[in-house]
Amino acid sequence: MAYFKHVPEGDNGKIIYNRSIVNGIVLLAISEIEGVEAATAGSVKKRRGKNAKRSVRVTYTKNGMDVDVFVKINQNASVSDMAFKIQENIKHNVEAMTEYRLNKINVRVSGVIFDEEPAATI
Repeated sequence: MAYFKHVPEGDNGKIIYNRSIVNGIVLLAISEIEGVEAATAGSVKKRRGKNAKRSVRVTYTKNGMDVDVFVKINQNASVSDMAFKIQENIKHNVEAMTEYRLNKINVRVSGVIFDEEPAATI
């Protein structure tokens, strides 16, 4: 597990972020949007825990971070509108909760959530 350190100017203290903290913030940002859920990278199976973390890939660069997220979107939602909402929510949450800045947020739709159809009545 990698640790990334940030030393604020004028302070003697250190802020240390664990990689899983940023992943958790991104997963929280995804879960706040109705009609969207995190999907396992390369798979459309509904899973939680360790596999949910695989739906987020964070790459650290000199100028900030690049984030790739894999999601499933409700069948009735506009993909472009939902992707924009996801990007804005992730950017807001990560930049508000950490000192990192985001360069890119790539939203990859890997599946569709279908509404359950009511049983046919005869």
